[in-house]
Amino acid sequence: MAFAAARARAHGRLTGAAAVIVCMAAPLLAGACGQKPVPPQQTSKLIGRLFPTASAKDLSKHVQHIPADYAGGPMLILVTPSKGSQPDAGRWIAYLRARPTVRFREVPVIASGVARLMQGFINGQMRGGLPTDMWSRVVPLYKDGGRVKTFFGGYSDKVAWAMVLDSQGVIRWFRAAGYADHTAAEAVRAYDGLNH
Repeated sequence: MAFAAARARAHGRLTGAAAVIVCMAAPLLAGACGQKPVPPQQTSKLIGRLFPTASAKDLSKHVQHIPADYAGGPMLILVTPSKGSQPDAGRWIAYLRARPTVRFREVPVIASGVARLMQGFINGQMRGGLPTDMWSRVVPLYKDGGRVKTFFGGYSDKVAWAMVLDSQGVIRWFRAAGYADHTAAEAVRAYDGLNH
C-alpha cells in the first residue's frame, strides 16, 4: 500500500515535470513546425513621443523646421550623432535612395561651438561629397544639435539612429542598433503602414 502510494506520487511528479518541459519547448517546436515567430515588439521609450523641434538650413541653404515641415505624411529620419556614425548612415541612405516613394532626411548633429563658427565650411565639405539630389535631404543641426542629442539619450554614437515619424511628427518606429537589410526593410514597412 505504501509502495503504491509512493509510486503514484512519483508518477505525479514526473507528469508535472513533463508538462513544464512541454510548455518551455512549445515556442521552439512552433518554429520548427513552420510557424512564423512573433516579431519583436517596439519597446523603446521614444515610441509615441514627438520628435524635438529644431530648425536648420539644409545643404541647399533652405531652412527646414523639424518636424513641422514634414506634416501631412510619414518621414524617415536618420540622426547621425557623430562623424563615426556616417558609414552606418551611408548604408541606410543607399537603401533609401533606391526607394523613391520613401521621404527621408539625414540629420547630422554637429553641436560644438567651434563647429557652429565653421558651419559654412563644414556644409561646403558635405555638399562636395554628396550628389545634388541629397542636398535638401541633409539638415545639419548646429544650434539645436545638443538638445536633440540629449532627447535621444545614451544610444551609441557609432551608428545612425533611425526612426519613422507619423504625419504629426510622433516617433512610431525607432532603432539604434546599426544598419541591417532586415532592419531597413522593417523601417520601410513601418513607413508604408502609416501611408494607409
